[in-house]
Amino acid sequence: ILKLILLYSLVFQLLFFGAVHCGNVLVWPSDASHWFNIQFIIEELMKRGHNVIVLASSAFVFVDSDNKSTINFEVIKVPTEKHQVDSLINDLLQLWMYEKPHLSSWQFYKKLSNVTNTINVMNELLCDTAMKNKDLFQKLQQLNFDVLLADPVTICGDLMALSLGIPFIYTLRFSPGHSIERYCGKIPSPPSYVPAALSELTDKMSFIGRIENLLSYTMQDILFGSIWGQWDSYYSGILVWPGDASHWINMKPVLEELINRGHKITILIHTETLFIDYSKPSPFHFEVFTVPFTKDSVDEVLSAFLQFWIYDSPDMSYWQMYKKIKDIVEMMTALNVQICDSVLKNTLLFERLQQAGFDVLLSDPVTPCSELVAEKLGIPFIYSLRFSMGSTVERLCGQLPSPPSYVPSIPFGLSDKMSFVERVKNVLHYFSQDLLFNQIAGQIWNNYYSEILGKIS
Repeated sequence: ILKLILLYSLVFQLLFFGAVHCGNVLVWPSDASHWFNIQFIIEELMKRGHNVIVLASSAFVFVDSDNKSTINFEVIKVPTEKHQVDSLINDLLQLWMYEKPHLSSWQFYKKLSNVTNTINVMNELLCDTAMKNKDLFQKLQQLNFDVLLADPVTICGDLMALSLGIPFIYTLRFSPGHSIERYCGKIPSPPSYVPAALSELTDKMSFIGRIENLLSYTMQDILFGSIWGQWDSYYSGILVWPGDASHWINMKPVLEELINRGHKITILIHTETLFIDYSKPSPFHFEVFTVPFTKDSVDEVLSAFLQFWIYDSPDMSYWQMYKKIKDIVEMMTALNVQICDSVLKNTLLFERLQQAGFDVLLSDPVTPCSELVAEKLGIPFIYSLRFSMGSTVERLCGQLPSPPSYVPSIPFGLSDKMSFVERVKNVLHYFSQDLLFNQIAGQIWNNYYSEILGKIS
């Protein structure tokens, strides 16, 4: 019986051997000598039955994707020419092999910084071309890769893997001064014992050697912060949930400043917005979704609110004001629920948002659902302003202390210096807003959030 069990086990393993040991591997290589290193790994993977596809820049000098090869290439057409890459490689080799022995540390790192800046510019062009190519991404997703093998010298391999939702493996552990390994990977590198990569020191250093090593680490840290630090903003993506009308005018300068600082901004906007023209050329990327109402519906609500606030409210009693605000809020809520449905129940749109890998959501709280979108995407959110009628959301949800005798209710024109009569008015404002909030939020939004999240909210 034991022999029979062993025989069955052997047959079972043989039947499933290929399925267990073979997979789809995507490769993000570097050029020059780094390609020769990774080429051997690729050939060995192919011998073992893996399906390997190499993402190669059209400007690579040593990666010959046109040559008859058993390796499958997916060529990324970049606006950089081969002779530019070749010239850059020659400049780096000239500096490292011939000039470095005759330069001081400061002169060497200054020249290295110039070369690295040029590398970064070319690298960013490659990243942009690859990451913003929707057809390429769709093709890669359909191939269902199991892992991405990346050379860390060419940045963006990890970003590609994160966007595809697959793990990645680096082909080597190497950056000048171990800067990336120390700062990003938290590898311990005490300078008295661990020689900085490329410093040409060993682990047995004299006192002078340790000083040189410490200086090498310091120079690499400065270089890392000034040169590689710009990739922080490249990797970070900000999703924006804006308001319309004056709220968009308020938020737009914030977004422009974020663009100036290198962040990538995606604005989630519906087709019937009045003030946001997504059809014109813009530094922002717009993710546009359709809604089942028209611009006239939005304009009607906005006009009703402005008419009430500017012209009608001064001549109304508290009860009339409360009733009118309630009617307007109900109109706004009906539109907002449709906006929320158009995003949260749109499977294709939500998949695109998840694949984009945003770091944070910046939202205008006047339009509800932004925190719900952030919750579903698993990212933090930031409000662009602290504002709700009577500070109701801030008080009841955020536990903001607002004693009515001292803190005037927003936005009823009172100051923090109130007479007795004004304090009574302020208490009435707070009370009417709390009543309105519980009627609208309690009956509609609590149920809506619970439905989307699948739990009581």
